[in-house]
Amino acid sequence: MALDRSARAKLTVLYDARCSVCAASVRALLKRRGVRADIEALDLHSQRARKLFPHLDREALMGELHVVDAEGNVFSGARAVHEVLRYQAAPLCWLALLWNVPGYPWLAQRFYRWFSARRYRVQFWASAAV
Repeated sequence: MALDRSARAKLTVLYDARCSVCAASVRALLKRRGVRADIEALDLHSQRARKLFPHLDREALMGELHVVDAEGNVFSGARAVHEVLRYQAAPLCWLALLWNVPGYPWLAQRFYRWFSARRYRVQFWASAAV
């Protein structure tokens, strides 16, 4: 089933809503004033996400944040964060410029994967500290 591109947000963020760190991060980004695009956040566990993106691997979605743009391009991990930052208003959008610094994409992806693998532990530590 082909998805009508006009019905899709400019960016669709697929995230793990069962992860409080992930959910809080997505909520914070979407609540900011001055988002320069139509961004839709979808829980990767939702029926809508499975219907819109049946071709995306569930295990990959569980491992990293994924963003799908209006043309159907899929970005994951640090690159997905970069895509979301590109559509934020200043000054947050300026962080997207770091992607042009030599070595930054490599470093950002390594850090993203390290953090993502530990996100449920971070969630536990954060809730235990409160």
